[in-house]
Amino acid sequence: MEIREIERHKFIKIIEYALKHESFTVEQICEAVGISQVEFNLAKFSIFHLLGEHDPVSSPHKKIPWYLSTKAFFNYLSFLEYRHAIQTAKRAYILGIVAILIAAVSMLLNFLR
Repeated sequence: MEIREIERHKFIKIIEYALKHESFTVEQICEAVGISQVEFNLAKFSIFHLLGEHDPVSSPHKKIPWYLSTKAFFNYLSFLEYRHAIQTAKRAYILGIVAILIAAVSMLLNFLR
């Protein structure tokens, strides 16, 4: 799976929204993330610590606090590390190519002298 596909995954979007907003309605998160309430209700079991007010949600209009599960939070941190590693590897690749080009130009200039 490509990093761009992972970044657009619904679970990642739900976690990012939950990190920015401590309390929200089911309607708010569904609208912000672009998922249905059925999809959210399926995902909430693996992402949040569910208390009595969360299951079942009495009203999708009721604003309640949501708490990320420890597993979801640390999995998200792992995703951020993975994304950073890919970005760093791309930079290292480009810098390596630039270094090779500089070395080639330097050798060519020395050869022409």
